[in-house]
Parts: sequence; structure tokens; C-alpha cells
Amino acid sequence: MALQSPRLPKPPTSRATLDLDSVYDHALSPLHHNVADFVRDVAPNRRDYLRWRRVIFDIENASRDVFGRRARVRPFGSIASGLATFRSDLDLVVCDVIGVTSGGYTPAQRARAVQALYRLAKRLVQRRDVVIETMQVIPMARVPILKIVTQDAISLDLSVHNAAGPLAAEFIRKKLKEYPTARPVCLVIKTFLKELGLNEVASGGLGGYALANMVLAQCLEDKGTPAEEDYGEALLNFLELFGTRFDYVRQGVCLRRDGILPKKQIEEEARKWIFNPAWEGRTDRKKRLLVEDPLTGLNISGASSRYGEIRGHFSRAYGELKRETEKGENVNPLNVLFDVAEVIRRPEVPNRPHRIHTARRRRLERTGETVMRLRAPHAMGCSAVRLC
Repeated sequence: MALQSPRLPKPPTSRATLDLDSVYDHALSPLHHNVADFVRDVAPNRRDYLRWRRVIFDIENASRDVFGRRARVRPFGSIASGLATFRSDLDLVVCDVIGVTSGGYTPAQRARAVQALYRLAKRLVQRRDVVIETMQVIPMARVPILKIVTQDAISLDLSVHNAAGPLAAEFIRKKLKEYPTARPVCLVIKTFLKELGLNEVASGGLGGYALANMVLAQCLEDKGTPAEEDYGEALLNFLELFGTRFDYVRQGVCLRRDGILPKKQIEEEARKWIFNPAWEGRTDRKKRLLVEDPLTGLNISGASSRYGEIRGHFSRAYGELKRETEKGENVNPLNVLFDVAEVIRRPEVPNRPHRIHTARRRRLERTGETVMRLRAPHAMGCSAVRLC
């Protein structure tokens, strides 16, 4: 049976990404147009998708060497949900390797997952399909991952049968179609947090899935208002809600209900349909941000220990952005959040030579498989590998 090329969502066209007829409606705020331009400038192009696809394909081949032909590599996270920029990291999961429920890992499953990641890391170094700059196994993360940075400046996190990831990405992808302002607001806030160094859950920051749920909760509040279609108004409303009005000690985010609910109510309802909520047994849970996973009922923001700091940045950004937009000057108000020109500047990606064996090319063409097996020269090895 021919191998199937790993699938990525099709790169969005400008009209699929934004409704151009409404984006440039003069009745919308000037900030709306600034946000629309920013979203267009940071969107991945077809070259980005091709680079990602090559990496996924090579990692899938290495996975099948280690785990057998049943192994499949699937993207999730921002790449699969539609919230990617050209600077986005790749989130990948190797499926059909070990049985793991969407609720998390048992100790035995965690041990098998970590062992599987070490085996895969070793095989990737041996094959040299992916030209690796750095590599690190992180065994004690909530989901054990293999972090890789390639010499082509692609950063990726690889996990083993994290079943919740692809399901969550599909959920967000569907929700983004329902709420036109959600994707632009998400991309601006993600960039804002990344520039502050507050986008990594491992360091107490706010992860992309939790942020997407928060933005969707704000969209529920904006129903029937001008902010339902105006990106600028929606952005200001998000910063105001989560920077000033949202009390994360007493309130939580719950998309299953009305978006924002008392934390106590969310916890009580969750205990009725899941056995072990993520906040169960935590003495400090009342001080933690609570964003409920609408698919599992777990708290997906429990590790965001720096949310108090993040909330302060949201509050400051709301005040500065509102003042800047009220000036009416011919400047981009998004510059109060980050340096727009620097963020949209695409880094130079080296055009590394690739080759494909003629025999394999002919075999792939006979089976109808897309020729994507692009091997790096053997001289290009791994300059730094750290397995810890």
C-alpha cells in the first residue's frame, strides 16, 4: 500500500481569510483596517506550507522506521486550527503508537511516551532527513515532547499520541468560521504575548489553545454589537475584558455555557461529567486562571502561573491602544503593542539543495504519491543535540 502524504490544511487565500468586501467598509474603524492589514501580512504563504509539509513527511518516515508502518504524523495547534503565522511553530503528534486517552497520561503511558521520543530522536539524527540545529526531550511536561529546531529555522514540538491535540485544533477551526473577528484578534494577541515572552506555557505564559477559548468567549459577549464585525472594536473589547473586568480569581472561561461564568459553578458542573478535573486537589487553584477545555472539561490554563502579569499587560495595552486610536493621526496604533514593521518582516530562509533518488521518484510516480521526499545532503549534520 502506498504511503500517504501527511496533510496540512490548505493555505488560506486572501478572500478565504478575510471578507474583503467588509474588511474595507468605510463604516468600520481605522483600527479594523490596521488589524486586517496585519493579518494579511503575517499569514503563511504557500512556500511556508511547503517547508512545513517537507518536515512533516520526513518525520513521518522516521516514525515508521521506529514504530512500524502504522505510525502516522498529524499536525495540530495553530497550523491545523487556522491560527498560524509564518513564524509559527509546528505542533506534531505521532499517532497509533501507544494508547493514550484525551484526558492525559498514566505514569506507565508517560514512561512509554518518553522512551518512544528518545528512540525517535535517535533515528532522526541517524537519517539526516531533517537538518537539525538543536533537539531536546522534555519528559516532565504535561505532555512529554521532543523539541526540535531545524537549520531552516523551523521550530517544532513533537508528542506521541496526544489524542486531544488534533481534536482541539478541529474544534477551534470550526469556531473561527462562526466568529469572523476571532482569528484577527487571536493573531494580534498571540504576537503581543510572544513579543513579551509570555506565550509559552512551560514558563507560566498563556498557551494558544487557552487564548483561543478566551477570544471566543469575548466573541460571545460581542454578539449583536458593532464589535461582532469590527476587528478593531473586538480587539479593544478583548483587552478591556481580560485586562480590567474579568476577575480570574472568581471567574473562569467556559465555552460550553455563556463564555464567562463563576469559577465555582464551572468546577461543580465539571465534576458531574469528568472524574478528575485538572484543578482537583490543587490548594492554589483559586488563584489560577481557569479556562475549561470544552472537549474534556479539564483546565487548560492551570500552568499559566504568570496570568496576573499578563492581565497587567492587557490592561496597559487597552489604555494605550484606545488613546492612540482616539488621536486620529495617520499612524498604525498597533505599534503600541509591538513593532509592526519588525514583526511582519520575513526572515531570509536559505535555499538548501535537496535531492531525491531516481528509483524512489519513479516508484512514487507509479503509485500516484506526491513526490515530497526531499533529502538533505549527507554533509549537513546535526550541529547540536541535547537529549535530557
